[in-house]
Amino acid sequence: MYTVSQGLALPQRAMVHLCLILAILPYALSTTVSSVSRIAGEVSLDPIVGTERRILNQVEADASSPAFAFVKVAGKQFSVGGKAWYPAGTNAFYAAQTDIMSSADVYLMFKAHAAQGVKVIRVFAHSDGYGFPDNIKTPNPIQPRLGVYNENALMRLDLVIAAAASTGIRLVLVFTNFEPFYGGIQWYVNEAVGQGQSKNLFYTHPNCKLYYKKYVNMLINRRNTVTGVIYRDDPTIFAWNLMNEPHTTDNYEINQGKKPGQIVAAWISEMAAFVKSIDSNHLLTTGEEGYRVRGDTSCCTNNWLNGGVKGVDFDTNVADRNIDFATVHAYPDNWGIAASDYKWYGPNFLADRARIAHAAGKPIVMEEYGSREGYLSSRNELLYYLQDQANALGYAGSMVWSLRHLDSQTGGYVFSYSQDGAAAVKAQLAYAARISASWGKCSESWMSGYCLRSCGKCSCTGGATCSDVAPSAAYSCAQQAAWGKCNESWMAGKCNKSCRRC
Repeated sequence: MYTVSQGLALPQRAMVHLCLILAILPYALSTTVSSVSRIAGEVSLDPIVGTERRILNQVEADASSPAFAFVKVAGKQFSVGGKAWYPAGTNAFYAAQTDIMSSADVYLMFKAHAAQGVKVIRVFAHSDGYGFPDNIKTPNPIQPRLGVYNENALMRLDLVIAAAASTGIRLVLVFTNFEPFYGGIQWYVNEAVGQGQSKNLFYTHPNCKLYYKKYVNMLINRRNTVTGVIYRDDPTIFAWNLMNEPHTTDNYEINQGKKPGQIVAAWISEMAAFVKSIDSNHLLTTGEEGYRVRGDTSCCTNNWLNGGVKGVDFDTNVADRNIDFATVHAYPDNWGIAASDYKWYGPNFLADRARIAHAAGKPIVMEEYGSREGYLSSRNELLYYLQDQANALGYAGSMVWSLRHLDSQTGGYVFSYSQDGAAAVKAQLAYAARISASWGKCSESWMSGYCLRSCGKCSCTGGATCSDVAPSAAYSCAQQAAWGKCNESWMAGKCNKSCRRC
């Protein structure tokens, strides 16, 4: 495990510990509670007296552990130190925002996720300005004005990276956002071009591109105040996202008589080359959802995803030589796919995008996936389906939106380890652990039809060899699985169908 004080001389190591105390103390004196969106909601009222000492003890305990190696692409999968690595985890976009969580709570969050087997968390590494009417606002933005950077807010991001490192979790960090959460591209346009201008100008206006590059350069070359490690040299960071969900407003290019996808593709090509010119250590991806401009639009209303409406050319972006792996964001409910038709999604979206990425010789990650309450009778049903499909198709990672470490502030797309959706995610974390412990050959073409159970590609059919036998008449197999009991010793041979063992 990489540690925040690995490789430092003793006086420097003591200084790291002092920095960690100073990072925590302001938040140990009071706990800030803010009103956040239905998606965010990361507030803790627990007392944190003594937490700074526990954090230092954890850092000390990790100090003798081996360091992380950088994540590498290995064919259609990832590897670390030459061994297969499958990143499974969640999105906690709010972790770097000081008004959402205390610094001590950040560490407790990472520790709780690590205990469940989470290996990767995706975090928004930006906050721009002080918000505007449709934005999630923050009183402590990283970039309050164009090209002006707030050291206090950046120190929180330093702590996020240090906490991740000390708990063995890696990070996907996002440079900006199409949506107006914490600023995003509309903020850049407002500040660099003028109020009332289209957010689509972000991709083409030289001022927007200049200040985006300035921000990215500042972040990549920042020295972490807790660990002393420059971001570009820190293997705790698994990958950078150029943007959360880059696209245009609907039909932007089509309405101008232009071929859709070109504006975003040109921007991705330019920015990807820039990032790689200053950071050759980390993997880079677009952060896109998976929209196409050249796909099949003939069969049904769901195929609007393939026709260029969103101005994103998945095929071209994946093929860019500076993009290391493909991403998709999977929300059948949010994209207007009827609950009765959700199984259209696997063969027509997940399989299609995997085919394109693999043809380009690159891994593909289900970087966001989720389900709101009420779409199906159980959130677990959709999550199991998406995971099973992705695993069978050779996806190289998955990050659910969004799994909290506490039972409070849940709802919508957000749930905890004791709530509906947790059983499916726990099964995916177990799948990731098996892949990471293996040689990583499950997705090779010559493995087709073989080792289906070990590779997590079996489908539960309900036949005689795949049945549910509860350990007790008091509780059903569905309940045991939802409570996360499948791996208990007394569950051996029981509830095989609900526990996805067949």
